[in-house]
Amino acid sequence: MINTFENICIEKDKGYFFSFEINGLYELNLKNWKCKFLTAYDKLNDERLFSNIVKYKDWLVLIPMQADKFMAYNLCSEEKIYIDIPVISGRYKESAKFLSAHIVGDKLYAIGHSYPGIIKIDLIKWNIEKVIELSDFGNLTDDGKDIFRYSSYYDFKIIAPSAFDNKILILNTNDDQYQIKKMKINLKGFAKIVKYKNKSIGIPLYEKKLIIFDEKGSQYVYIADESPDSYISDFKYSNSLSYKNYEVIIPLCTSNIVIFNKDTYEIKIVDIKKITNGYEHAISPVRACFEYNSNIYIISGNNGEIFKLNCKNHELISVKKKLIAQFVDERNANKAFVESRGYSIGDYIVDVMDM
Repeated sequence: MINTFENICIEKDKGYFFSFEINGLYELNLKNWKCKFLTAYDKLNDERLFSNIVKYKDWLVLIPMQADKFMAYNLCSEEKIYIDIPVISGRYKESAKFLSAHIVGDKLYAIGHSYPGIIKIDLIKWNIEKVIELSDFGNLTDDGKDIFRYSSYYDFKIIAPSAFDNKILILNTNDDQYQIKKMKINLKGFAKIVKYKNKSIGIPLYEKKLIIFDEKGSQYVYIADESPDSYISDFKYSNSLSYKNYEVIIPLCTSNIVIFNKDTYEIKIVDIKKITNGYEHAISPVRACFEYNSNIYIISGNNGEIFKLNCKNHELISVKKKLIAQFVDERNANKAFVESRGYSIGDYIVDVMDM
């Protein structure tokens, strides 16, 4: 069973994710929900090796979380390319290097999560073209704190809101110059900022309220969710998915999914007890939220169950009981990784079948 990964990359009828449990890159067929093992990371690290995956032509580029390199994998030739993470001034958490990345033309921009910089990779030469150090954040980067969570890309600009205060970094990818804007708001720490029509929407990291702002000013939209928060962390929301006129907001350490109507500002709460099996203090109860064939799908972080989310009636419908994958035991790196964590191979070998 596969139920622990950071993000999924959707491309046509396929989804790609990297499993923490067995150090494996997998391809998910979105037509029948079956998985296929592709490859493993050559060096055995701790869990949460990669945080994100982006696709460039026939390549998947894996963005490092705890891994010490970027990894690119060619879906046709099965070739792998590794790119070292440059040494940079300032301390950061080795366990949380990057979360967000964007492909702009033949370049990739990886935005630091705790890494105090933005890495620009040339995807033709497969080398580091530039490191943009974020000295503007001063001692906060030296303290090893999280700088950004997720960023957005619009009109040749990367918009990365601070994870700890009310600043926003705007990077112009035409010349790689950036500016820092400080918002006059009482909300510190964002998971993400998204644009809709002529407005921007701030997805909160620590609070149950959204902020809507434009050139004229800002306003708050409170999330009336009475469910208990996690006693493990103050984090509330981790990310969001834009779908038509809705923003689907994903919980990090709170109990429910939020559906925000970006036209009417109406908030709807989606109870996810069926995802968490009643465990109200789950961390990352949703492992994936993505659009496929004009539908929204959710993958549970509890047991790998797959749900379809109806944004109009706020209903979760189970479409697959388990996200399962066939373990390729001849891959010695995988076998060693699983056994090194105290599990038997039998814990993770399951046939690819409908359940």
